[in-house]
Amino acid sequence: MRRLGPVALAAVLIPFGAPPALAVSQSVDMENFDFNPVVTNALFQGIPVHWNNGTIYTTHTSTANGPFELWDTGDVLPGTLSGDVYMNYAGTFNYHCIYHPTQMQGRVRVPLEVVPTSGNPATTFDIHPAQIPAPTGLAYEVWARRGSGDWERIFRGTDDEFTDQFQRGMWKLRGRMTKGPRRNRKLSGWSPQFPLPIT
Repeated sequence: MRRLGPVALAAVLIPFGAPPALAVSQSVDMENFDFNPVVTNALFQGIPVHWNNGTIYTTHTSTANGPFELWDTGDVLPGTLSGDVYMNYAGTFNYHCIYHPTQMQGRVRVPLEVVPTSGNPATTFDIHPAQIPAPTGLAYEVWARRGSGDWERIFRGTDDEFTDQFQRGMWKLRGRMTKGPRRNRKLSGWSPQFPLPIT
């Protein structure tokens, strides 16, 4: 693998960043003191997600867990929708309802964006761990492995994009968000693995 240098990496949720120009969104239901689905697989970086409170009497929230605390919908009253939360960062992010934190827990998984989605050793890939540069105090990591080999970190920084090339083989890439200094670094969960065939 040959590094060509960082260009820019990012992935955000509300209130950071502007929505993409696509009229697509994903919805999570709040009902019977559960989030449904419990795990939301974001279709792409930057997609808006909203929460639909289908209960009759109970107020809920969708509040991202620490240490990142990327979003908080505020109160979602019975029979209403939350505002959109834009899923701009690659990784897995847990959240809860502040009124029912032990009962109502969910997770959002946001993918890396890689263009093109396949190539050869001469292909230069644009890899996006996020849609915007990292907010102050946060950074992004991207790791890769070929076949069943070891995972290797190929990027750590605050940019929302970088470029790279890969040797022949079946590669997998994954990303996450980090916070804090190396000795006490906090980590998000990994993004879904991105398959990258190099022929």
